[in-house]
Amino acid sequence: MSALLAAGCGTTVPVTRQVAGPAGQDLQSGSGPAGSTTAPGGATASTTGAAGAVPGSPGAATSGAGSTGAASTQPGRQPGQQPGNPATGADRVTTPILLGYMGSSSPAGVNAALGTSGGTQETPQDALAYLVRQLNGHGGLAGRSIKMVSAFIDPTSSNYETQAEAACATFTQDNHVAAVLAQEDFYYSENFSSCLTKVHVPEIEAITGGVDSATLSKYPLLYSVSAPTVERRFTAMIKGLADKGFLTKANHIGIVVEDCPYNLRAYDKAVGPAFSSRGLTVTKRTISCVHGFSDAASGIAAFQNAVLPFAAAKVDRVMFMSGFESIGLQYFEQQANQQGYHPSYALTSTADAGENNAKLSDSALQRIQGVGWEPDLDSLKLLANSSATQRCRRLFKGYTPAASRSNNRYNEMLCELFFSYEAMLLKTNGRSDAQSISAAGSGLGASYVSPLALDGATEYGPGDKDGPKLFGTFGYLKGCRCIGYTGPPRPLA
Repeated sequence: MSALLAAGCGTTVPVTRQVAGPAGQDLQSGSGPAGSTTAPGGATASTTGAAGAVPGSPGAATSGAGSTGAASTQPGRQPGQQPGNPATGADRVTTPILLGYMGSSSPAGVNAALGTSGGTQETPQDALAYLVRQLNGHGGLAGRSIKMVSAFIDPTSSNYETQAEAACATFTQDNHVAAVLAQEDFYYSENFSSCLTKVHVPEIEAITGGVDSATLSKYPLLYSVSAPTVERRFTAMIKGLADKGFLTKANHIGIVVEDCPYNLRAYDKAVGPAFSSRGLTVTKRTISCVHGFSDAASGIAAFQNAVLPFAAAKVDRVMFMSGFESIGLQYFEQQANQQGYHPSYALTSTADAGENNAKLSDSALQRIQGVGWEPDLDSLKLLANSSATQRCRRLFKGYTPAASRSNNRYNEMLCELFFSYEAMLLKTNGRSDAQSISAAGSGLGASYVSPLALDGATEYGPGDKDGPKLFGTFGYLKGCRCIGYTGPPRPLA
């Protein structure tokens, strides 16, 4: 697991905050991270914004941040921007834009606590600040310099929802952001989405496990830019692995379902029927939805407790319908191996099989096949992937710690949040009101190139707000004794 993370609205818990100061003001002071000061309640407030922009560029603008701003006649697409529909002429908005960011304060700390390998060793606060400075130095987003208000959640908190409430209040009450870019990774807070929706703030989500289509329909300003819906994720896996002959009527499938509402709805609506339509034999077990780090131990035990009944039922194909697919894989296999039970595993990108974050033996790796949409998670080899991937790596070229597979993936998820929102701003001539952004998101079609998705391919449209368009099958490669792609990209169901 790269990060165990919460999201979502209150201001009474210790959340580390980065707050953009008044336009043109340098708030660097104190002894904390660059530009940090001590805020009421023990939070840390620090500047992230236009102060680091290249002089003379749009990122050096000194007018106030807001959701719309004054018009300008500056030229179209700025250096470093992704091609799109650049805003030009008198209708173009170029004032600084105030954005919210929510992410984990220490993914590496959680990895250590859970006994998992891999994951970024970067300091998330520093990575975010570096990217914002780089983007501002290349014209900001659609010609608008970026100011940030950030909530860094403690991933070892026992109650993610309480921290989510505080984060939402930071974005919507203490500040009035144009949009929130949320790097929730493995955990999703519906309360957070509800809080933002009530005040018409768009939410651009990078969540590895995805949510279901009903959730995206319920919150019209919510976009899942890094992952397909749970329905698409698992129906693509069933189809892809059935076509390869890995899932057949002769197999007995065991599936562990984390009983978050979006998983249960997806199973009833799409995944269960997909099994039935192919005549597949399935044993299903549910485990409790994770709502905080205190649930981690019981969650691990629940994955392990599925071993005995699956072995007794002669299950030979195991899958995990959970945002914590990597954790399920790691601890299930450990327990199964101790009992002399050696099933094969049907996985998705969420399992992070490429980096082998689950610390599997070579024998276990040979029993893996899967379907994925994210090369950084599906293949050990660090792939070039897309023009947006290369753009992101150029932006982070001078950043330390030095590039690694794990750090690149974390950085590219950050880029995914900013680049996808940028694509919407380019469609709106820089306007960031909720109505304009919603129309722009529906109008992106296949034009947006992703730094994360396979081949950079995405597709958005009315009612389609989960971006990845393609999947590839992955499995064990004898040449490198590692996991990598075993088939060409295909349309994601």
